[in-house]
Amino acid sequence: MSRHASRLLGVPSAALCCALSACGGSSGPAPGPAPGPAPITIGGTALGFTGTLKLLNGADSLSLTQPGSFAFPTVLPKGSPYAVTVAVQPPAQYCTVGNGSGTALARVSNVTVACTPGTPTSLHDFAVTAGDGSRPNNGLIDAGNGYLYGTTQRGGATNYGSVYRIAPDGTLKVLFSFTSNAQGGYPDTPPTLGRDGYLYGTTFSFGSTGGGTFYQLSLDGTTETTLHSFNPQTEGANSQSPLLQASDGNFYTALGVGPNKLGTLVQLTPTGQLTVLHVFAGGTSDLADPQGPLLQIGDTLYGTAATGGAYGAGGVFGFNLKTQAFQVLASFDNTDGNAPKAGLMLASDGKLYGVAAAGGLADQGTVFQFDPSSNTLRSIYSFSGTSDGSNPLSLPFQGSDGLLYLTTNSGGPLGGGTLLRMSTSGTSPQVLYDFDSTSAGKGIYGPTGPLLQTPGNGYLYGTAYGGGAGGKGAVYVIR
Repeated sequence: MSRHASRLLGVPSAALCCALSACGGSSGPAPGPAPGPAPITIGGTALGFTGTLKLLNGADSLSLTQPGSFAFPTVLPKGSPYAVTVAVQPPAQYCTVGNGSGTALARVSNVTVACTPGTPTSLHDFAVTAGDGSRPNNGLIDAGNGYLYGTTQRGGATNYGSVYRIAPDGTLKVLFSFTSNAQGGYPDTPPTLGRDGYLYGTTFSFGSTGGGTFYQLSLDGTTETTLHSFNPQTEGANSQSPLLQASDGNFYTALGVGPNKLGTLVQLTPTGQLTVLHVFAGGTSDLADPQGPLLQIGDTLYGTAATGGAYGAGGVFGFNLKTQAFQVLASFDNTDGNAPKAGLMLASDGKLYGVAAAGGLADQGTVFQFDPSSNTLRSIYSFSGTSDGSNPLSLPFQGSDGLLYLTTNSGGPLGGGTLLRMSTSGTSPQVLYDFDSTSAGKGIYGPTGPLLQTPGNGYLYGTAYGGGAGGKGAVYVIR
């Protein structure tokens, strides 16, 4: 036996134990705390949608931009309740949740979200009850107070049109009925929400000078002020262009008639003072019959006129607020469209898009693109007048999927217009819905004005000029 071994064997047993185990009483690591229950996530699959779909589980939110599997980011303890709902629908689509609620005893992965193209459904049929409006036109605005606002060309207490508000559940209230005379009548455009919290709008005719009025209305409809009556001979009249409150705080709109009987571009202060900025002259060097909403980009106001221009088919104009210079920026030549009546919208690619009511390959209307950097105009889609509809009067809306959504005023298999989706290049057009003009008292038809998407639920809302239970049009929602 070696000297080292004999020394080790001579060590007392307690000391030997301490040397071998570092006095821990064990030859292995000390045991840790017992593991708790595994954390739980809530998820599943979402299929059939384009664009952005927002889901909620309680306060936990999740935005999806591609179909497939998903999981909410928050980890829950075992035994937590869950309830998955759709917070914001993707554009013109309707998504439902399956297996969406329960108690999470383990990881949840069987929640299903199925999405299909939405269907326009009437929220309110006009002219059903006494005093109701009729013939809604040119869309809606969202005032941010839980209500949408619009106008009817006819109806109301005296049949000269009305301003109304409607809740998401379809509850409608007529806020104000025009009486002709000094107040004006037959409003042809929706109101505009001013920065002061009042609604501002125009009427098409009547008023003290017979050419329509510029009015202010409180959101509850209790206070109406006629700010200006348009003089058809010197100022213009018969507005078919919604008011735009520009960055300088003033309102801008295009009027019909005027000194040349071809329309004017005017500025209105919030107190009703009017300045004529341009008198349309028509012919090949100017435009005529301005219609549709104006659009501000930087210092320039952009708009469309239905006639005049180099080829007589209308065009795009610009007005610089700083230099006060008016310019015809592009003229339609009928192949790229004719009679643009719906204005322009700015898309995410920096281009402007609109529709022409006629022209194109089949003379049934077009969707066009205007590039403000080069003032170039081109058609991206020509309507055939058959299954895809005809006579588009709806300013396109760009969804969260980058696609354009719009309606035609007529055509389609049921004759009442169509709802379409297409890319900004005009490719892959898809008819999502056919408006029905053949079923009296059942269908809605003749959609007019731009589609509106509310931030609250993501639904698209619009107005139809005809149909509904009262036969005088409807407000509809796509869901």
